[in-house]
Amino acid sequence: MLVIIPDIIKRMSQWTKLKEVISNLQHDLDIELEKHSELLSAREIISNNGECLCSGEHRRVSLPCGHVYCEEFISKRILESPRCIRCGNVTTIDELWRVYLDA
Repeated sequence: MLVIIPDIIKRMSQWTKLKEVISNLQHDLDIELEKHSELLSAREIISNNGECLCSGEHRRVSLPCGHVYCEEFISKRILESPRCIRCGNVTTIDELWRVYLDA
């Protein structure tokens, strides 16, 4: 019986260390998810084919990175978080360029 107690104590110590490692990994993951949350939430707004879900006219604008969005959608999005949804490059409203497409 006395031989089992040190083994139990050793395993409890290992378990405590493992719980600490898992807790640290969860904390690191939460930090990374928070950094990218604005990109994730914006991606949820865009439908599968890359079109915005705004209603009304869709004037297209290009960001400095070259990605093109609906002006209404990306303008609101940049005010919330000044980053391109697809690549994360920092941008401002002043850097939007209207794109004219022939129908």
